[in-house]
Amino acid sequence: ISADGTLYISHDLTSNRIAGGGGYFSSMSDAQIDKLTTSDGQKILKLSDVFDKYGKSVKYIIEIKSKDQRTIEAFKKIVDKYDMKDNVVVQCFELSVLKELEDYYPDMPKLHLSLDQGSFENALTKDYVDILGVESSMMTTSNLERAHANGKKFNAWPLDSESQIKTAIEMGVDSYFTGYTGKALELEHEYRNEGNNESE
Repeated sequence: ISADGTLYISHDLTSNRIAGGGGYFSSMSDAQIDKLTTSDGQKILKLSDVFDKYGKSVKYIIEIKSKDQRTIEAFKKIVDKYDMKDNVVVQCFELSVLKELEDYYPDMPKLHLSLDQGSFENALTKDYVDILGVESSMMTTSNLERAHANGKKFNAWPLDSESQIKTAIEMGVDSYFTGYTGKALELEHEYRNEGNNESE
């Protein structure tokens, strides 16, 4: 979120890595962020730019990077403005954020990101968590089975090798994040379809 309350698309909380400087988005105005460019000359997109371009033709997985109330309120405002509540899966490391959004968007799927087993165990018991997302080292049959037994889907990240993606497919992981989308689609077609399982 910018100092002006606008949501921008960035993995990092600062623009340093993608734009070679600038600092925290939260301390920059929209005008300052809009002047930044990435190493290949692209501007940093607002969430509204993405909604304007793709509309309701796609589903979005949006990670809220902060439990700051300004960010949560800005997310609600833009989702409501574009009427995207049925097109968004929201994810966050913070359970409190997902709980608040459950109260506001009860039908929006919520994905909790877990970096350790304790975090996974905690999220497993929360009725407002629909998808349990785990760091790839936690992609185990036991965790998958426990997620399913609790009525939740199982997600893993990042799966950035062919062997990891094959393992996920063989295990029956419901979804995953990868930097190799093209290869993943090939493997999904080749391996997931063999068992006539549906994939996401």
